[in-house]
Amino acid sequence: LMHFPMIRKQGIFGPL
Repeated sequence: LMHFPMIRKQGIFGPL
């Protein structure tokens, strides 16, 4: 489940 960790600093669950 690698979305976009670059968008938000929350690991691999950025947009979550």
